[in-house]
Formats: sequence, structure tokens, C-alpha cells
Amino acid sequence: MRVSMLSTLPPSKGVSLYTLGLVRELVHHCRLEMYGFRALYPRFLYRGDTTTDEPEPALTGMQIHNLLAWYDPGSWLKTGLRIDTPLLHAQWWSWFLAPVFASVLGTARLRGRKILLTVHNVAPHEKSLLTRSLHASPYPLADAYIVHNQENRRSLAARVASHKPIFVIPHGTLDFKQFLPENQRVREALQLDAGDTLLLFFGNIRPYKGLDDLLRALARLPDPRLKLHIAGNPWQDFASYRALIDQLGLSARVSFELGYLRNERVAALFDACDLVVCPYRQFESSSGAASVALDFGRPLIVTRVGGLPDLVREPRVVAQAGDPESLAASICYGLEHRATLAETSRVLGEEFSWSQVAARTAEVYKQLLQ
Repeated sequence: MRVSMLSTLPPSKGVSLYTLGLVRELVHHCRLEMYGFRALYPRFLYRGDTTTDEPEPALTGMQIHNLLAWYDPGSWLKTGLRIDTPLLHAQWWSWFLAPVFASVLGTARLRGRKILLTVHNVAPHEKSLLTRSLHASPYPLADAYIVHNQENRRSLAARVASHKPIFVIPHGTLDFKQFLPENQRVREALQLDAGDTLLLFFGNIRPYKGLDDLLRALARLPDPRLKLHIAGNPWQDFASYRALIDQLGLSARVSFELGYLRNERVAALFDACDLVVCPYRQFESSSGAASVALDFGRPLIVTRVGGLPDLVREPRVVAQAGDPESLAASICYGLEHRATLAETSRVLGEEFSWSQVAARTAEVYKQLLQ
């Protein structure tokens, strides 16, 4: 099989880590042509840089063409005209790139290529009519879709033509263990005692992530040995969270490091923590932070939104979104049953391995090409 893929790879951001895990296994099933970006976003749109300082990965068995620039319509048309495989698989995630994807997919479709769209966010996190319309604009150009869970499937089915197939393939486990540094001493640096328990909140800090709910839940759990570390890049002023931490009397129990974290630091934090909490209020995607937790076999506390409940097997660690009391109860259960929940995370991490994800993706390719 010959397949082209439209997405990002490191050092670009976007969905690069997802794509990297997928293509490393897909090359065992098909011949891949990768079409990516030389300029992904304008700096004012994405908090922090649009590229990382991680090295470009060494990949074999595929050709990579980083032709696209968000500001250059000529590069969009050139890419669409260059794709010569019978199937184009596009990874879709950002409303801002709608003109780019629409141009590439539309040109490829006019030239007789079949279009498969993996929809990472069924709806954008932003709620304006413009962003929602832009985000949905590539949907009619696809012949079929991939989403990561049944909830996303139901949501997408309400937005696309009923005769177009929607395949459910889980988000692969993001492999951060490979970045784990030797002799890392995170717990010592955070001044944790031997009896302390560390909760981790990781990822871009945005209102829908529910960090304030997690802080209020922590205040309901007065054990001074229960600590929280917040790690990620704020998308708004962090001052309101600092004020809430002080108001709730949590200054001695909450630590944070704000901004972009290198892969080595991310790996060290997940290795050092005891539980990972995803207290999201609204979500129509699959969580990268939760995927890393599965890779490290860390227990997960989630809320009942999007595909998050699919990442656990115990209903009592699934809290009601926006409800600090429910979240506190789920954290309590997680603390009491850490060993069992950790084993569940390890099992799910194996089920969501990239080899499994790639094999199922290749079956979708065969079905569409037949």
C-alpha cells in the first residue's frame, strides 16, 4: 500500500508525538510519504514557540516533505498537487489550519485521492462561532474518519454525512520512558518527605482543564502529606491560580513550574509522581497527559468528559466534571487503591501500544483502498 500523511513531526508541535509513534509502526505495513510544515503557527496564536528544541527524529522507511507554511497559500496548493498516492491520511486538530487543510485535501480530492481524516478534537476548545465553523470545515472533504473513542464517534457522527464510516482507534501510548534521565531526583528537589504522596497536573493550563476544581478538591483533603505539582504552560494569567492557592491555604502543599518542559523533565515528573489527575470540564479529544501516565503505569483520576473514562477501568476514579467534591472522593479512592490502579494503567498502556494502533490503522487503509 502507498499512503501519504499530512501532519507534523518533531521538532514542530501540533500532534507531532502522536504522529511519530504512529508512523514508526506504520512503515511495517505500507509505504509512507509524509507531508509536514516548515512554519506551523504564528507566534501570537500559540502560547510559547511552535517548535521544540528536541532533535529531529531519525526515521527510516518513509520520505518526509516539510513544504507547508501557514502564511503561504502557494505551499498549500503545491502540496495538494504533489500527493500521488491513492490515499491521503490527514491528522486534524486545529481550527487555525483550516485553510491549509482544506486546500491540500480539496486539491488531492479533485485529483482522485481518497481522504482519511483522524479527528483529534471533534470540536475546538474555543467556543466562538468562527472557530467552530473553521474547525468543522475540513469534515466534508473526507471519505472516512478515525476518532479515539466512542464518545468522540457519537459527537462526530452528528456533524458529518451519515454514509461516511467513522472508525474508532485508541490514542497510542506516548513513550516518554525513553527520555527518562539517570539519577533524577524530582521528589528531593520538590522537598518531599518519604511519606508524602504526589499528585501531578500536567499540560497546557487552560480554563477547560479544570485546575481550579482540582485545587478546591485538594483543599477538601486536609492531609498535609498529600501534595500537588502543577507543570505546564499557562494560556492565561496564572495570577488567579496563585490567589486561589493562597485563599485555600494550600501554599505549603502546591508547587508549580510554568512554561514549556523538555521531554526529559516530563519523563522525570511522571516517574516521580504517585497519581496523575485530569480534572477537565469539557473535552472532545484524548488526553496526551493521560497517555503518558499509562506509559509510566501511573494511576489516573479523570472526569466524565470525552474519552477520559475509557482510560480507566474503575468507575470510582471517574469524577463529575466541574465538581470538586466528586473529584476529592475519586482522589481518595485512588490513594487507597494505588497498586491496583497502577496495574490497570500498565495493562491499558500495552493495549494502546503503537504496534496495535498501527495495525488497526493499516486495516482501515486496506478497507478504503478496496
